[in-house]
Amino acid sequence: MIKKIAYEKSYYAVIEKGKVIEEMSDEKVEASGTLRKGRICYKISSAGAKAGNKCSINIADHEFSKNERGFNIVVYDNDLKNVIDSVVFDTCDTTLTATR
Repeated sequence: MIKKIAYEKSYYAVIEKGKVIEEMSDEKVEASGTLRKGRICYKISSAGAKAGNKCSINIADHEFSKNERGFNIVVYDNDLKNVIDSVVFDTCDTTLTATR
């Protein structure tokens, strides 16, 4: 289960085969690991509004995060072996504007 995400917090989640790894903090949070049984490396860092307002989602040495204010999401498809979506939802905008 994904935590309720608090406004202006740093947050990341990795979901693979139904398993959720996540962290939320007032400080910058970081994670790294592998996908596809160790063949693909990823690095994630999230710094919410009070920790620098930056986001990085790096998969196989390529940056996929939009690095914009809000909730940055990158979807990697293990079957297609590729990133299939990258989007950010501006959580400060009442319409939750999405940018691809």
